[in-house]
Amino acid sequence: MSRTRYLHLEGLKSAAAFEDAAALEALVPGVLPGWPFTWSDTPTDFVPFATIRPGKKRAWSISLHNDEPREWNAVDTLCDFVAELAWERIRARTELLSLHAAAVDFSGRLVVFPNVKRSGKSTLSIALARLGHRLFADDVTPVEIDGPNGFITGLGNGAAPRLRLPLPETFTPAFSKWVADDSGPGNRRYKYMNSIDIAPFGATLPIGAIVILDRQEEATQPRLDPMERSEVLARLIHQNFSRDQHSARILKALDQMTSELPHFALRYSSGEEAAAYLHDHDFLHDLPKVEVGSAFTATGWAKGDRRAFDPNATYVRADGVYEIEADGAIFLSDHNGAAIHRLNSGSAMIWKALAEPSTSAEITSIMSVAFDKVAPDQIANDTDRTLCDFAKASLILPV
Repeated sequence: MSRTRYLHLEGLKSAAAFEDAAALEALVPGVLPGWPFTWSDTPTDFVPFATIRPGKKRAWSISLHNDEPREWNAVDTLCDFVAELAWERIRARTELLSLHAAAVDFSGRLVVFPNVKRSGKSTLSIALARLGHRLFADDVTPVEIDGPNGFITGLGNGAAPRLRLPLPETFTPAFSKWVADDSGPGNRRYKYMNSIDIAPFGATLPIGAIVILDRQEEATQPRLDPMERSEVLARLIHQNFSRDQHSARILKALDQMTSELPHFALRYSSGEEAAAYLHDHDFLHDLPKVEVGSAFTATGWAKGDRRAFDPNATYVRADGVYEIEADGAIFLSDHNGAAIHRLNSGSAMIWKALAEPSTSAEITSIMSVAFDKVAPDQIANDTDRTLCDFAKASLILPV
């Protein structure tokens, strides 16, 4: 007879179901050492967000929100499970901004490392933790942008960081031994690290800096370089995966963060060397914090209807579209709160022209002067296409 045990995690509405999975139950404390939880034989009133049971072909099967199950070994199943926890936390607290980023404590401020594909953010954050920095997150950082403390803060996950194996050859034998001696669950591809200091679930610290990782294949001495705000802003927008917030609120928060916080690109090749470099960097130990503006408490931005583009109509910008400009780049939040748009140089010119009611023909005439070497028909087609995109996003309305 099968037995189902339910894992109830602090802060979540739904539980996870473990069916005949005692072996995996035993590994949960090593994966969630700082996230309070209890076990019971009774589910919540909500459908389990994850169901784990013995697999048919592999050791374990995991189904997320009753989707088609996937089969893995024990550690890979837990990797799937932990990734889903990030989404479940957003569902439980929709006001949180969630960044695909690591977050590490530097003297009472969080330095955030947004994800860039194969940039080594988890490995770098674990290397920093080995040097004594408290780790808030190695993969997903929940951000509170209107919290009671009055600052934009990152929240602790309480989950153990996951290290990708094998380690790069540039790491020292001492580091490799430290990883091997750690008692956390692991397999050939991943290792959960239990021997480092992690922030408990719900712990908060003000965010103090943003560092974009630029890992090099060739041997490179670590170096922090200033980075254009527009590029940092674009990275943060891309790495945000909050879904139930109006995009204007997200854009406003990221605008304030990138306006008031230092932001850098870190060029490096070895995560261990980069961690030592950052650990000794004086500037990262005296960081500011972003005080929340009163506008963050607003709950509603206007929403508009999507309308088909009429090439013969006169258009103007819709009221309530949230706009910021950084380093000449323009970012817009659409009326419906579903997307954030980054305009290229051509579409930015069209947007500026729409400060006054304009037809497609009038804008084409302006663009023809600016791009006098481009065929007029091409300019007209590009203008119509841009105006069509603006109309679909409710950024402009016909007069």
